[in-house]
Amino acid sequence: AALSVNSYNILTIEEIDVRNFENLTTITLNNIYNVFKLIGNDVFEGQLTVYYSNAQIEGFRQVNALSVSGFNTVVQVEDMSIGTEKVTGNLNLSISNMTGKFSMPNLKEVGGILTYSGKVVPEFPVLETAGSLNLTATFNDVLSFPALQTVVGDCKIVSGNYQGQATGIQMPSLTTIGGLLSVTGYSSSYGNSTMTNLDGFSSLTSAAGVTVTYHTALVDYSGLQNALASFSSDKWSVTNNAYNPSYQDMLDGKWIKP
Repeated sequence: AALSVNSYNILTIEEIDVRNFENLTTITLNNIYNVFKLIGNDVFEGQLTVYYSNAQIEGFRQVNALSVSGFNTVVQVEDMSIGTEKVTGNLNLSISNMTGKFSMPNLKEVGGILTYSGKVVPEFPVLETAGSLNLTATFNDVLSFPALQTVVGDCKIVSGNYQGQATGIQMPSLTTIGGLLSVTGYSSSYGNSTMTNLDGFSSLTSAAGVTVTYHTALVDYSGLQNALASFSSDKWSVTNNAYNPSYQDMLDGKWIKP
């Protein structure tokens, strides 16, 4: 069964309680502009989509898939906190026009792809593992995942585009990336001119490869030195940066531009 609520500019919805719905597989909330409460069971084995809606979410400690997107001048969402602890599938956060703070203070695990883009710096203080990451950090000063230890698949980060650029990426607990680590600007015209180092990856000891490109201020790769032995030279692709050390340069300890 599916539940879809489309409110647009109706400002009378205060609470939606789905705890007694049976066989509910999809919940979609569209254009509910006023602040309202969504209440669900602790485990929801379905897709929860919040689109242009100012939801305060209770329950939903575990969901199969979660998507939060939209927000514009009509929907003024200054702060949003979602208490979900585990997303077994994909987590999609496309909140480029949101203001204030977005946090998932209890989230420990994302089984699928965690996709993020937004003006607000997301807070994931206890997230330890993700299936893969697809992050657009172009509105963020510093993108931080302080507790993240393992990415099962690829870790893809766009650090600069026509919207803006990040000054740093902090993943101080990350030790393992099962796939590729990719830190790139969007293009030669819309790259990153502020990030100078990759120290935020200094705990990384295992990856399937590394791609870094379009960083015109990047001169220090010492943050990747501990991961180098985990992949072969053909998986090292570093181009169009202020410093482009070869795989052999890294083996020789030439991590920083002379």
